[in-house]
Amino acid sequence: MSALMGPRLKPSTNHAHPDIVYRKDIDGVRALAVLSVVLFHAFPGYLSGGFVGVDVFFVISGYLISSIITAELDRDKFSFLDFYARRVRRIFPALLLVLVSTGVVGLAVLFPDEVQQLFKHELGGTLFLSNLVLMRESGYFDQEAITKPLLHFWSLAIEEQFYLFWPFLLWLTHRLRWPRWGLILTVGLASFAANIWWMEEDSVVAFYSITTRGWELLVGAWLAIVRPLRAAPHRRDHSAWRSMGGVGALLFALSLLLESGQGFPGWRALLPVSAAALMLAAPEHAFWNRRVLSHPILRWIGLISYPLYLWHWPLLSFAHVLSGDEPTLLVQTLSVLLSVLLAALTYRWLERPIRHASGQATWLARPTFWLSLLMIVWACFAGYLTLANTRWTQSGHPPDTTAFETSNACQDRLGIKDSGFCVMHAPDLKEKIFLLGDSHADNLYQGLADPLRQRGVNLIKVGGGNCTPLLGIDTITATAPKGCDQFITPVLHMAAQDPSVRTVILSSYSISVVTGGFQYRSGKELRLLDKESVDEQADSLAIYLRGLDRTLSTLEAAGKRVVLVLDTPELDFHPRQCEPRRLSLSERQNCFVSREKVRARLGDLQGRIQQLASERQHVRIVNPQDVLCGDTRCDARRNDHYLYQDRDHLSARGSELMGQYLLPQLLD
Repeated sequence: MSALMGPRLKPSTNHAHPDIVYRKDIDGVRALAVLSVVLFHAFPGYLSGGFVGVDVFFVISGYLISSIITAELDRDKFSFLDFYARRVRRIFPALLLVLVSTGVVGLAVLFPDEVQQLFKHELGGTLFLSNLVLMRESGYFDQEAITKPLLHFWSLAIEEQFYLFWPFLLWLTHRLRWPRWGLILTVGLASFAANIWWMEEDSVVAFYSITTRGWELLVGAWLAIVRPLRAAPHRRDHSAWRSMGGVGALLFALSLLLESGQGFPGWRALLPVSAAALMLAAPEHAFWNRRVLSHPILRWIGLISYPLYLWHWPLLSFAHVLSGDEPTLLVQTLSVLLSVLLAALTYRWLERPIRHASGQATWLARPTFWLSLLMIVWACFAGYLTLANTRWTQSGHPPDTTAFETSNACQDRLGIKDSGFCVMHAPDLKEKIFLLGDSHADNLYQGLADPLRQRGVNLIKVGGGNCTPLLGIDTITATAPKGCDQFITPVLHMAAQDPSVRTVILSSYSISVVTGGFQYRSGKELRLLDKESVDEQADSLAIYLRGLDRTLSTLEAAGKRVVLVLDTPELDFHPRQCEPRRLSLSERQNCFVSREKVRARLGDLQGRIQQLASERQHVRIVNPQDVLCGDTRCDARRNDHYLYQDRDHLSARGSELMGQYLLPQLLD
């Protein structure tokens, strides 16, 4: 989302490019974009669709950069060296300042593993590969977004990757005398098609990839080369032209009603992209552009929009980390105000002087050389802290983590594919126990696998994130069905039919799929789909109980013992908050959640499950609260050992305790 990467253009020597007429209203569009993003990040409950400001920035950048390149090509003045030198002077000053400042603060206040992740993101930021780093990092156990101070650099990376290939394509098209509109249509439509396709295949790739986001910048490029739009404003005086700005503003307002849980970008990205295109296409003297977008306040915010975008997220992120949980409204507000102040100072005393520095006789005297050298030095330092085991990055106290593990041999032997995890601990042993479910089932594996192997039992775990281990039941995320039933259902039937399987363990984060939200919240992130029923009106609780009844009946009829593990009690805080930081805005005194709160959260659902299971002779109910909780509280840490790795997943120690409790019930 960055930015703002297009230069602010003016026909005077005070601005970046003399060939392009400066439009005050474009700074106003920038202001709308950056304000929507900052307010969305600081106060997400009040502006659900503020994230679309990123898409507006993409359109602006594509428009301005293409305007500059095509103007220079038409006058035979284009130089790759000059183009990238201007990019360095435009982007590097504020970027380096924020990277170094964030790194220094991180070294002072973060835990060692957090420092290591931060500098991995610092390295990605210096190389403009943040989007690829985050794409590879994204997953079920991925760290909360707000705790990543450089998360927002993904959009800057997309823009810089666009600047690597787009000037060359425009130059090649010019040399070969091909029509520019043909190039833009071909590449843009291909990118949009990739966006739609990847939304179905992998929404993370669709969000972070230049391949799926490039079309948004190319919409701006289209505006730069279309002849009627390049005409002088007074020649586009028809009411239809003048109304475009107002229509664009209306579409932008509508796009702010989108919710981040809805599939994005996909088709929905057309709304903010079209809004930005219409506001840019309208003549500067149109009412909306002249009276609103050109207002001095919006223009000033537009001028500082790039450093404001860079500063705001690290400040909000560190405020969250140092508060130990959700910062207060006052802290959030102060963070936003501080980001505005830092942005204004950065623009006035760093960005503008360097950007408009006059050319020097030798490379050693040029800002471009020193900025590039400093970026290389910081990249080397970030790479060192990412890869080396230093006193800053040596593992600290906070809890062990786990990750899904999938073996192709396991999937081949079971005849399934595309499961989130599939592992056979001792495949040569004849007796088997199946452990089926989601990440909560995965958490039990570590504490059970070795003890069962020592007793001659092969523990087979199969499942995936958010997958409920019930016959015919799939989970629908915000974008699409996960396909859980495609591997859960056949494995359940296999377990029922295999005489070497005496016991099946079912474990899942059932409260999450029933309420649709995570960690004491309800929401729209998840819902259940029954593939074996035509009742489309049933809610997720009814679907869950119907699927559970169907599953228990099938396994009981096959003579299998079922161990049904109820929900792991959730913490209402991250266990990291139990560790004192060198600097903190709020110290957590109690490293536990009350059992009363846990009962309020889980009591109704677990009562319904136990009522249904009590009618079954071969079903045993295991409640993790009996292991992880005392009479009045559920501890995140016990005897200096963490029981949790995050708010609802167990650590290695927590898994070990659950394994010790479960083992007698599996073997008697």
